[in-house]
Amino acid sequence: MDCSQILPGAVNSGPCSLATGYYNEHPFIVYASGRDIVILDGRLKHVQTLLGSDLGYGETPINCVDTAELVGKIAVSWGSDVVFFYPEPLEDNQVQNNNEFPGHWILSHTIPVDYSVLSLSWNKEGKQLLVGGDALSLWSYSAEESVTSLLPPDPNSSGEGCQGVWGESWRCSLAQPAVYLSFSPDGAMFASASQDDHFVKIWYQSKIGMYMCCVYNTYVLTGI
Repeated sequence: MDCSQILPGAVNSGPCSLATGYYNEHPFIVYASGRDIVILDGRLKHVQTLLGSDLGYGETPINCVDTAELVGKIAVSWGSDVVFFYPEPLEDNQVQNNNEFPGHWILSHTIPVDYSVLSLSWNKEGKQLLVGGDALSLWSYSAEESVTSLLPPDPNSSGEGCQGVWGESWRCSLAQPAVYLSFSPDGAMFASASQDDHFVKIWYQSKIGMYMCCVYNTYVLTGI
């Protein structure tokens, strides 16, 4: 077999080290490589590398990464920090040809949480982000800067992050750390899974706004 592409850096181990998405209908792949984030286009051509050392994470490997599939936002966890990157279009003088990827990613927000983050999941529209580890929390975006208990916008960022704020809208403690999270396609429910307890939990919002869950034993589901 002939080598068709050499990727810049090996992918970190674990189920949450690679994600795919779209920006302006252009597919891309993002993966964690050590302390850095590598972004490729749909043809596996290198688009951008986001260096952890540039953000102060020179000694902290990446735990997980996820994308908001429809809008191209990227969330990355370095330890207990969740960092948002938003896509921006390239200037006309930066686009060399029609085959070049039409955007690049810039730092938008950093969310410090009080536990090591092991899993992330965006909803498709990029307005909600699940953060999992020893606890499970839901972060939501609001265009209203007057909303209380939300993080202020980063004055050094651009795009949506300067116009609204993110805040933790729900949290639940867990007996076992959540190592996998996934929103349903319509965003109405989400699933979580832990490493050692063999349970899949399906979370849904009750009429009073609290999230409840149904628990499924994977021993039963798989017939083990």
